[in-house]
Amino acid sequence: GGAFLPFNKGLDPIKDGLQPPMFSAFVGATFFHLFTQLATDVVDAKKKGKVIVAFWFIMYAFYKNGFFDFILKPTPPPGKVAEKAKEDKKTK
Repeated sequence: GGAFLPFNKGLDPIKDGLQPPMFSAFVGATFFHLFTQLATDVVDAKKKGKVIVAFWFIMYAFYKNGFFDFILKPTPPPGKVAEKAKEDKKTK
């Protein structure tokens, strides 16, 4: 909160892009609005939209905090791990 206060700042706070809380709120609100307005055949669209948006908020928070980094980084082969451990012991 308070990114635009005092009001003479204009849009300078978002010149380099939205901050993560603002981005996630924008995506969540936009999705919920479009989902509830366009999903005419979905039963309980508002309830399902709320669940999907809550899931988005949780997954985005995990992503921004590096929870999924293990998926993106390749695991070194077992031999390399053992060699690294031996090197670490020698340096201590």
